[in-house]
Amino acid sequence: GWVTAGSLGQYSLWRPTRSLGAVWTRSRSGSTAVRDLRTGPQDAWSATVSTTTPTEVIRSVTYAPGWSALLTGASGQTRTVPVVQAGLVQGAFVPAGTTHISWTYDAPRLKVGIALTALGALAAATMAAADLALLRRRRHQRTRKPATVS
Repeated sequence: GWVTAGSLGQYSLWRPTRSLGAVWTRSRSGSTAVRDLRTGPQDAWSATVSTTTPTEVIRSVTYAPGWSALLTGASGQTRTVPVVQAGLVQGAFVPAGTTHISWTYDAPRLKVGIALTALGALAAATMAAADLALLRRRRHQRTRKPATVS
């Protein structure tokens, strides 16, 4: 259902041949009795889904590690569920009933990357300060007058 639509630098661009929209559903059991009655504002970041059976909500955004889905039921209770790969795009399972689903992204290993960057910057600053101190010491030794003996 996808064809190449060109490239952007080293990245390939794809477009769907059968677009189902930003968000759609498919039943876990493959039953055609599942009804998708999304109401209200919806986009690629959130949707409200009403189903009679547990359903997989598919989102037209490329799958990548780090995504999660926040489910809010009609009772107001919320829970976070993992986002799963559904071909090239993302999916998340919702229970029967009316559920509001919203997606969030938390970059994997972002904190490790920030810590390593800070550690590298600290090491570079330390080496620069040591180099500057060594340079000053050498200049001071060259400009010092030799001691005279009488």
